[in-house]
Amino acid sequence: HITMEAPLAPAARAKDMAVGKYYAAARADTLSFWTHEGQKMAYFQFGTTELKGTYEIEGGVIKVCWTKKIWSKPGRSQKIEEAVEICEEMTVEENYMSARFRDGLYRHQHLVGEDDD
Repeated sequence: HITMEAPLAPAARAKDMAVGKYYAAARADTLSFWTHEGQKMAYFQFGTTELKGTYEIEGGVIKVCWTKKIWSKPGRSQKIEEAVEICEEMTVEENYMSARFRDGLYRHQHLVGEDDD
């Protein structure tokens, strides 16, 4: 006989970060979360450097593993892409609408009055 896998009940699903961009007060950095083909993706842009990777949420902690670093040398427009393995933790705040990361509180675009692109 055939056994069908039961879909996860909504209550069993972990809470997840609100999709979109996050901004920290008085910083130009942006942090973003979204899902792509079932993978939880994270993106962080600070200065001329970008980090791309994946994340998981465990008990109110966002565990991010950056796998790509994209940067350019001062005065150059050409971007250099390199593989990295940097794992960092962020704390979930404001009901999955904010993340505390690198000494800043990154708040979802809707909390700071930014519209969707």
